[in-house]
Amino acid sequence: MPGTVSFDGLATGINTTETVDKLIEVESRPKILKEAEKVRYENQKAAWQEVDTKLLALREEARNLWRSTTWNTYSATSSNAGVLTATASSSAQPGVYTFQVTQLAQNHQIASESFAATTDTVGTGDLTITVDSASFTITLDGTQSLSDLADAINAQTDVAVSASVVNDGSGYRLLLYSDDSGAANAISLQRGAGVTIFDDATLGQNSGTAYYDELEAAQDAVLQFGSGADPLTISSDTNTVTDLATGLTLNLLSASPGTNVTISVARDDSGMGEKVQAFVDAYNDAWEYITSQTAYDAATETRGVLMGDLTIESIKNRIQGILIDSVDTGGTYKTLRSIGISLEDDGSLKFDSVTFSEAATDDFESVESVFRATGGISERLSDYLGDLTNPFGTIDNKEEALTNTITRIQDRIDELEERLEARRESLLEQFYRMESAVNELNAEGAWLTDALAGLNSNWKSN
Repeated sequence: MPGTVSFDGLATGINTTETVDKLIEVESRPKILKEAEKVRYENQKAAWQEVDTKLLALREEARNLWRSTTWNTYSATSSNAGVLTATASSSAQPGVYTFQVTQLAQNHQIASESFAATTDTVGTGDLTITVDSASFTITLDGTQSLSDLADAINAQTDVAVSASVVNDGSGYRLLLYSDDSGAANAISLQRGAGVTIFDDATLGQNSGTAYYDELEAAQDAVLQFGSGADPLTISSDTNTVTDLATGLTLNLLSASPGTNVTISVARDDSGMGEKVQAFVDAYNDAWEYITSQTAYDAATETRGVLMGDLTIESIKNRIQGILIDSVDTGGTYKTLRSIGISLEDDGSLKFDSVTFSEAATDDFESVESVFRATGGISERLSDYLGDLTNPFGTIDNKEEALTNTITRIQDRIDELEERLEARRESLLEQFYRMESAVNELNAEGAWLTDALAGLNSNWKSN
């Protein structure tokens, strides 16, 4: 007890602390049982939280199979992938398209005359660089080197042009290149009289007062659409063309005039199959976890933490009921099993992609309707899982009830701990008093012994 000093067994030889600990251990049984009960409910709450997570994932996959974009999945195949490839979005239209790539889009690249070293200065005055009507001017004071000029060009942010210094084997040249392709992004130069770069009239090209070698011309891509007598000719400032055919993105890879390339756009059954497989995987993941939490393991003689819970059993039965139900599709296929998704004996789903692809080829609309029709698998499963996982839904309420139970148990544990601590102090006090009483008796006994010894001594002397 506070303020009490205890010396174990000084008078009685009893180990007071050990004795009290054993007595408290016996009296702690109710607290230990409550702590075990608390752990059990905490494990149930954690299991429900994991069930919630897995059912949310399953709901998202069910919703994916309800979306029209999942079923409007197309692939684009090129007859000559070295010249032209394509990708198709959900808005693409099935068909075969013919193109010729006459010319690729290019970024303008120009080079100055050669300098002996990168440290050579480039004169005085203004050098103006223009790309697609945007301009900037660098004012040289006679101290800037070839490298300094390149750095100044790269530091500006007003014009889409970059610079580097290259060694052509005989000297150093300033290379300018437009950041964007297309004819509209050609580089134009204006040079002041004192600027000693781009002033060599022997170079191949000029733009007024500036001279340069053109390494690559600024040009648009040119594409011919159609193979008939009157094909369309399309220009693009990039080699990616997105606005020619609805839902189709063309990637121009090389110019090949006179070579027809066909792009075949068709429904992508394999792509849809991958999304169905994702749904099956999400279901199996949730089912495997729920089963593990509700099963009895005879080998280890352990029960799943949710074993016997009527709510989870109801959830299992309801989900499986939805999956085996028939859907009014108005077509050939009405169940998941008929399109290659079978419910196995252990409750898991198995997906046969071959059966699914054959069904989609045979009657695509009814295959899609198994999931997307009103009252179809996706709608019913998504709605039910929403009732379970939404805020204030079944699982949320279950978790709240468990939280309240855990709180009440913890309050009872705290109360028992207070009682045990009070009991410990009481026992220690009792043992202290006993030790004190025994010590007093021992002292009195010693006094009596001494007194008797003294009397006996006196008697003998007389």
